Amino acid sequence: MSERANGGGERWFHRRGALADGGWETVVDERTPGWAHTGLRVARLEAGERIALDGTGVERLVVPLAGSFAVTHSEADGDATTTELVGRASVFDGPTDVLYLSAATASAEIAAVGGPGRFAIATSPTDRVLPTRRIGTDEVPVELRGGGASSRQVHNFGTPQALDAARFIVCEVITPAENWSSYPPHKHDEHVPGHESRLEEIYYFESAPARGAAPEA
Repeated sequence: MSERANGGGERWFHRRGALADGGWETVVDERTPGWAHTGLRVARLEAGERIALDGTGVERLVVPLAGSFAVTHSEADGDATTTELVGRASVFDGPTDVLYLSAATASAEIAAVGGPGRFAIATSPTDRVLPTRRIGTDEVPVELRGGGASSRQVHNFGTPQALDAARFIVCEVITPAENWSSYPPHKHDEHVPGHESRLEEIYYFESAPARGAAPEA
């Protein structure tokens, strides 16, 4: 895969590692050309390794991609609290528990537990303070959407039906091989009342390549 640019010169497509910064393998935030309202961070940690987050005024959703994690977090006027995220073996093993960190969170530290792991953090700057909340796997609405070549499974751990967030909507779509992950085709780059909303959208993709059987001798 290679990076592609739109007509204005911003890069819309990046390979893993192309946006690495400070221990993160991917960082999308307000420093990314053309981006202002949403962000994404992805990191891989070995067992016992930790990575820190600092600063208020940003809501965050911690999503385990593979492995388990302990998140130690605190607000400026409060004691530190540690929240355990059981996680899962991979994104293809069903939904996961997640942790919403309030925009009042002053610091957080994420550690891999029991083995290596990868996680993503969805972010959005906001001055609206909502409570920090863990959403368990059994609380995640799982939706089977579409049919035939457009069928897919949606894990709605960060959508309004599961989470009261200030600015972002976060979900995960498991798409069978050769199926559409979104249907019918649509876009979100114009504000047309009653028809289309203008949104920033970030897509993080992982794939599970199917391997064919070895040829017979």
